[in-house]
Amino acid sequence: MGDTLPDPISCSSVRLNAATVGIIALTAVNFVGRAIIDTLTRILILFAGGLGMLYTALWYYPVIMSAAALKTLIWDMRWLTLFFTALDVFKEIRHQEGSTGTRHGDGSSPQCPYICEPNSKAFFLCRN
Repeated sequence: MGDTLPDPISCSSVRLNAATVGIIALTAVNFVGRAIIDTLTRILILFAGGLGMLYTALWYYPVIMSAAALKTLIWDMRWLTLFFTALDVFKEIRHQEGSTGTRHGDGSSPQCPYICEPNSKAFFLCRN
C-alpha cells in the first residue's frame, strides 16, 4: 500500500470538499439574509470585513468592534436626531428673541413660545 491515494479517490475527495464548502457558503448567505435586517448592520459588516481584509493586526479587530458598537449605540439611541432637533429649537428661539427683543418693557423675560407636551418638538427644553 502506497502513501498516496489513487487518482479516482483523490478526485472524489476534492469534489466532496468543494461541495461541502459550497453548502456551508450557501447556508451562511441564507442565514445572513435573515439575521441582518437593518441597513446600518449591513454597512457595518461590509466595512468591518473590508477593513479586516486590508489590515490584520491583532489590536485592530477590537477597535473595529468598539467603533461599530459606538456607532450602533448612537444610531439606536437617536442621539444625532436629538442633537439636531435641539439645534433647530435653539435657532428658532434665538431668531424669535432677535426679532422681539430679549426683555419686555417691565424687565421681565418673554414667555416660552413652545408648548411643553410630550409630543412637542421642544419638550426637553421645558422646565417644571
